Amino acid sequence: LSLRLSMASYFIKEANGFIVMDDPLVDLDPERQKNASKVLQTFACDKQVIVLTCHPTNAKLLGGNLINL
Repeated sequence: LSLRLSMASYFIKEANGFIVMDDPLVDLDPERQKNASKVLQTFACDKQVIVLTCHPTNAKLLGGNLINL
C-alpha cells in the first residue's frame, strides 16, 4: 500500500490526478486495516482516491462518499 501511494504521489505530483484501488484492505488483519484506512484518508486529503470494495466493513473504515452498486 505504501509503495502504491508513494508511486501515485510521484506521478501525480501537483496535477489534478487520482488513484483507483481495488480492495486495498482485503488481505490485512483488522488492526492493519484500521491503520491502512487512516493512511488512505490522509492521502485523500491532497489527492482524489477511489476505492472499490465488496466489503461493507472496509467501506465504513475508509469513510468518504459511499456509492452502492
